Amino acid sequence: EDITFGEINMDLAGHSIIVPEGKTLTINGGEFTSNGFNLFVIQGIADINSGTFESTLKASANNGDSKSIIQVNGPKAVLNMTGGTIDASQTGDEKDCGMYGLSLFNGAEVTLGTDGSETGPTINGSFSAIGMNFTQANPKMGLTIYGGTYTISDVIQSEQFNAVLYLSAAAEVKIKGGAFSASDQAGADGNPYIISLPYSNSGTTLEIEGGSFSASSSTGKSLRPSVLHAFTTGQEEHSKPESSAAKLYC
Repeated sequence: EDITFGEINMDLAGHSIIVPEGKTLTINGGEFTSNGFNLFVIQGIADINSGTFESTLKASANNGDSKSIIQVNGPKAVLNMTGGTIDASQTGDEKDCGMYGLSLFNGAEVTLGTDGSETGPTINGSFSAIGMNFTQANPKMGLTIYGGTYTISDVIQSEQFNAVLYLSAAAEVKIKGGAFSASDQAGADGNPYIISLPYSNSGTTLEIEGGSFSASSSTGKSLRPSVLHAFTTGQEEHSKPESSAAKLYC
């Protein structure tokens, strides 16, 4: 049966709430905490209007690395998130380890914010705020961002992972609004980015029609609002004119 959560406080203590295919979960508030990852695994439909989702886990190679707070996974998986906060910002000593705020796999459809409004969720990752996986994208996924705030708190040493949006898989991505900001430090391998498109053969398409993109340091590279379609036959760096301070890692 479908379930609605209101203003409740829930400590998941490392466990996950799974929304199976054919079921709908609605969240209208509350605080959901854990010392683990995958607080919610969405295989059916989830409508999140508000609420706080946070893990205290400091990811390591053996626990939590490349995991997420909310995972949307499967061809029937749909997440509509108009508000709320996802916080995966806790960092540990292993500098190439972290968690995504939100991840989507294997046909998932994710909509963040509301059409015609700049409002939306706040998602902060220690890895990227939103992440994908090249090997888990069958069928192709969909991600539409109308608004919200998206940040990263950690500095990942590998340049391709040091980005607010890690778009590494077959997906149709549309950015129509929102505020995206990178960390103010470079990793050992290079600068932070707003968007990383690391694989030219991933099948990712990207359209940017709005939003604000910034880094708080001169070392950070950002992409101003524009429309962009993917991409290349090899790994390259694509730049807008220098006056736009725009750079996309792809």
